[in-house]
Amino acid sequence: MPLNIFFGQTPKPEPAEMTGLIKISGCDNPKRCGDVIFVHGLGGHARGTWHPQELRNDDNFWLTWLAQERPDLGIWSFGYKAEPFEWRGSTMPLFDRASNLQEYLEVYDIGKYPIIFIAHSMGGLLVKEMLRNAQTFQKKTVIQQTKGIVFLSTPHTGSHLANLVDKIGILARTSVSVNELKSHIPQLRQLNEWYRQNIDYLEITTKVYFETKPTQGFLVVDPDSANPGIKDVQPTSTDDDHLSITKPKSRENLVYKGVSQFIKQQLLINLGIVEQPTPKVKQNNSSGIFENTDGQVPLNSPFYIERPEVEIKCYQSILQPGALIRIKAPQKMGKTSLMSRILEHSKQKGYRTVSLNLWSQENLTDLNNFLQAFCATLSYELGLEDKIDQSWKRRLSSQVNSTNYLKDYLLKNINTPLVLGLDDIDKIFPYPEIAQEFFALLRAWHENGKNEEIWQRLRLVIAHSQEVYVSLNVNQSPFNVGLSVEIGEFNVTQIKELV
Repeated sequence: MPLNIFFGQTPKPEPAEMTGLIKISGCDNPKRCGDVIFVHGLGGHARGTWHPQELRNDDNFWLTWLAQERPDLGIWSFGYKAEPFEWRGSTMPLFDRASNLQEYLEVYDIGKYPIIFIAHSMGGLLVKEMLRNAQTFQKKTVIQQTKGIVFLSTPHTGSHLANLVDKIGILARTSVSVNELKSHIPQLRQLNEWYRQNIDYLEITTKVYFETKPTQGFLVVDPDSANPGIKDVQPTSTDDDHLSITKPKSRENLVYKGVSQFIKQQLLINLGIVEQPTPKVKQNNSSGIFENTDGQVPLNSPFYIERPEVEIKCYQSILQPGALIRIKAPQKMGKTSLMSRILEHSKQKGYRTVSLNLWSQENLTDLNNFLQAFCATLSYELGLEDKIDQSWKRRLSSQVNSTNYLKDYLLKNINTPLVLGLDDIDKIFPYPEIAQEFFALLRAWHENGKNEEIWQRLRLVIAHSQEVYVSLNVNQSPFNVGLSVEIGEFNVTQIKELV
């Protein structure tokens, strides 16, 4: 907001469609993974504030860059009137505007998915007041779904610009919005104190950027005012003034890259994922030595192509009691790598995880031999003694013996859920007698979880690359229950990531 707006002619009224929640991209996607909402500051515009040239009808700006990078997200911008002086337009007190924002969120059904706010200047105060208002009136959905807030030069303890208006005698009366920004006024201190005291309870992650260059000779929001004073939150300085901090000119801009990374981290942290560091490519003279990408891609590999919409669904599903996830993908399209990430996610949640591949020919001679090998290997992987000989009853079928062994011994002796990964399960398709009985068992164990608590500990992840051609009773098949995940060919963007 250049200072010359104080001296210009009264602008034309802003178009109605630029106020309220403005859809930028992905907002109508019912399968999106989250919503990112931009909130401008004093005298700002829903689109112009965020554009390098302040253009209002051009799509080449960082909100659309984020949309291209993350098509699985809804990108929104909240537009509202907050003029520096009453003669520039009517403004609403902060509390009223916060209620207005909250109503827009409810009308647009925001709260089904995780929310991240990106707020500039007064927009940060507006977001905090909206959350305080939501807490007061028991609007739990938005509070629970707000996972992170990025503050861009927000005056948590006041703004020098608000003080400046008192020194310019030719100006008209200040508006409510400017009065609310006056440095260290009690309301502003109280709002920041509320945020500091409630941030841990609300489980909202905070990131702060602040300006270091003056705007028309004035540092609008100084470093102290921009610091909300939250433990372990270190504000980041930028080579920007109060206006340019919202207008990245390229995807290499510090604010753009930092916000992009913050969004990614908060969506993953919300699901309990901790990102692994990316390994450096080893250099040998002038040639780069890259890892062998055949088979599973290592967890920390830069060659793994993320599919956020798929991964987040899997990470959420595996936390459900008695979960079953079915992954189908062509060879070398990432099903094993996805399974390993589901298991790693489960491990980070404190679950036991085991990945089995028992499809060698010596294990597939007959059903009894196969199920004994299955139970024995599972015992070994869980660090439990092999009690097959003591537990296997000759008068009972192999299916009953293996079920009892799993229920009465293995599951009973672990105190956490067990996530069992079965990769390349289509390799037993050529052995129909074994396949039919084993698949019926998987289905039965999954169904048992609906009625017996102990079976809810068992979570299954099965992966295959072929269509299921084994003849199965519809009520005994694991291929028509649980979460179905199909991984297709890479799209153009994903291919570019690999190149």
